[in-house]
Amino acid sequence: PVQVVPRSNSTRIPPVMRATAEAGNNFGTWVCPLAIPDHEEGPPTKKAKIDTTCYALILPRETWASVLVWLGGVDACRVAVVWKQWAHVLDEPWIWSSFFQSTVGSCRCLTPKKPEKHPKEYYKQMVTCESGRVVRWLPQECTADTVGHREGSPGLFLAGDLSGPGEAFVCCFGGWGFGPQDDLHMLKVSDLRTVFEGEGTGDGQNLNFKEIHVPGPRAPDVAYGQSITPLFDEWGEDGPETFVDDEIAPAGTTLVIIAGGHRAGGYRYETRSWAILAIDTEDPNRPKAKWVLPAASCKGAEVSRPTARAWHQAAYVPARFCGEAHPRGCVVAFGGNVSAQATSSVDVLDLATWQWTPGACIAGREPQPRNCGAVGLVQLSATEARIVFGPGGAGSDVPRGGLDCCTAAVLDPRKMAWVGEVSTAGPAHSSPHAPQPQRQPFLGRAACAFTVGDRLFSYGGGRMPQSHLCTISLSETVAKAAAGRGPARVLPRFMSALPRELSEQVLEGLDAPRVECRVAKCEKKDSRSQMSQPLPRSFGGAVSLVPVGLPGCLIYGGWHPHMGTFGDWWVGRCDGQTWPGEPPAGSGANSPGSEEEEEQEEEEEPETESDDEE
Repeated sequence: PVQVVPRSNSTRIPPVMRATAEAGNNFGTWVCPLAIPDHEEGPPTKKAKIDTTCYALILPRETWASVLVWLGGVDACRVAVVWKQWAHVLDEPWIWSSFFQSTVGSCRCLTPKKPEKHPKEYYKQMVTCESGRVVRWLPQECTADTVGHREGSPGLFLAGDLSGPGEAFVCCFGGWGFGPQDDLHMLKVSDLRTVFEGEGTGDGQNLNFKEIHVPGPRAPDVAYGQSITPLFDEWGEDGPETFVDDEIAPAGTTLVIIAGGHRAGGYRYETRSWAILAIDTEDPNRPKAKWVLPAASCKGAEVSRPTARAWHQAAYVPARFCGEAHPRGCVVAFGGNVSAQATSSVDVLDLATWQWTPGACIAGREPQPRNCGAVGLVQLSATEARIVFGPGGAGSDVPRGGLDCCTAAVLDPRKMAWVGEVSTAGPAHSSPHAPQPQRQPFLGRAACAFTVGDRLFSYGGGRMPQSHLCTISLSETVAKAAAGRGPARVLPRFMSALPRELSEQVLEGLDAPRVECRVAKCEKKDSRSQMSQPLPRSFGGAVSLVPVGLPGCLIYGGWHPHMGTFGDWWVGRCDGQTWPGEPPAGSGANSPGSEEEEEQEEEEEPETESDDEE
């Protein structure tokens, strides 16, 4: 039984209940489950007496803990604001440990095996990193001159012992320097930990990349714009889990699939070449790498090859998310340029037989052709996942041609069927009175993209590169794609790319559901720093550092049509944000200065009334 008390009658509530009701003063009425009236039917009369006993105080602490544990970390903190007793219950470490157990994804790696802080602090760090609303960019210096300036989307990925006590590495492969490159550089993750420790800015760190010689019987063609797919499961129960194939490499080796790309400048000559890169980090001081062959090829069998394509999107799908056709998992390659034209075809690599299926038959409505897009895998349950292929371009001249595609396509890897397509940006508005509409941040082509848990991040990108860190929710994208229908037309994101007479004829809306594209706030640094964030760029490399326990990302290189090719390194660190129950400094009812602000508002009210009278 509950008692609904209007705000005007809150004086009838006992003191403990009145404080609880005042905490919910944003509502017209307050439902108070703490006191039970002595009457069963009908409204209370004047002679009726209300039992003022606070039954919530009678319940033991363990009972409330078993109730709050079902809410989740963020909701539990919101509830703790209402009553101090609930706030004291949430001090139990085991509650926050259970919150982590119910959380899936790479963000669980932010909790060390020997925690030094309260589990709530690690959970707060996880939510802060996954939301990515506030990012502090820290420029870094690289001591390896061999890396130099790169564009062509150099591959940044993680290798080594990602979830164990061993050393993990950040690897940089390929890209376009003075022509196509096929070199490999590796950096210890321990060299990056000083950037995330303490409250310092983290500037001036020397990233000691070491070039690793890669021998082997079958190296891929020297190319750029290829797909680089490390075979590790980001959604493992105990952290990232690497794919193991004892027939081609020993356990503990990180396998990376490299396929496709352009062999010559001018975005020409796509290649069908592909290879397996095996990285051995058993000796952290002397890591090794080599090109390996599939077991079938070693036995003399012919290994199939994928479609000749470049600037495509590829994702590794673990075995538990695949159907019976792929018992050991697969790699799905989508889109890109085939014969200098954007395509929406799909190639599938079966990791059990190491055989490609070019032009695989995918059920459902085929999405729009695109190249230079981002990709992310999101887990829905223990055996269900979806692949989200983000927006990209659609021109043969990859950085300049065509229009930017603003939709994300969702694929079901178990059924090998398209789920739907979702718009990642609001409709572009055009007016004959405005020469150029205002540009809004969005997920553009060739952005520096990476995934953190449930969110897909991208920095820069677009026909004219931008300088925003944009993010979309992968689970929200999947839900809206399953509920809605695909777009009837593609709306160009850059209206200024069209002639003015054509821009007036473009539709203002899309026949597709939309997912919110959020922009992260860049936190300004001290006055000693010259730049607070990387310059606008496309065709750079990016990697998330969350799987190795660091709340941030690493961005390298890129290209701008007016500023040329970049060779700088930036660390994006997710800093503290507003946490439920912890109002930001300078705001809230208990913060200093709030009374002064209320007095100023009261003083301003008569002025507004006089203005209205005039």
